[in-house]
Amino acid sequence: MVDDYYSFKRDLLNQTSCFSEKDVRELVGEYAGIIASNRRCSFIKGINDLILVLEKRDHVSSDNYSELRNIVNRLPAEGRNKMLARLSNRRTVDPGDYSNNNGPRNTPPHSSTQDTSSNNNALPAYVLDLVSCEIGIKWREFARKLCLREGDLNIIENNCRNNFKSCAYESLVLFQSRSINKQNMRRDLLQALGKARRKDLQDKVEEYFANMD
Repeated sequence: MVDDYYSFKRDLLNQTSCFSEKDVRELVGEYAGIIASNRRCSFIKGINDLILVLEKRDHVSSDNYSELRNIVNRLPAEGRNKMLARLSNRRTVDPGDYSNNNGPRNTPPHSSTQDTSSNNNALPAYVLDLVSCEIGIKWREFARKLCLREGDLNIIENNCRNNFKSCAYESLVLFQSRSINKQNMRRDLLQALGKARRKDLQDKVEEYFANMD
């Protein structure tokens, strides 16, 4: 399920400090045939960059993320065994069970812990990750421009323990769960990025949408 994947990926990315530069270089080499671009490979500096590219290449998705096994295998034994067990039995993972003490304890209405897999108008995973990674400290201003309520933002901030990336991600999932029309959702997202004074990020997302159509 979609939420299982994002829960799994979130926990994997929470362990990126376990990966050395050598690990990243070797993994990029392993996936070079999938990435199929030396230029793109040269831009990959961390595990998050690598997963984003694999998603964009449709090599990894909510329906097929066993391909992340190569990455998981480089974790220390304790973390590796837990993550591999989740890969083997991923349909039983509780989407709200984020590992260690990093997961949400309270949930705003229609948050990412709900099943969004039935929403055919969902924003692409690449866009969710791109905005979540780059919006930074402006996440709350950006979320307000998405017309999210202050009460929901307070819950998100409490759940995510002021982790900007997680806060932005939860805000985006909440936003898309309340949107009906895909084209309006794209428009509203782009406008919110502009109003949050992130024209650079707005341009990246707009270019991605243009290449999709």
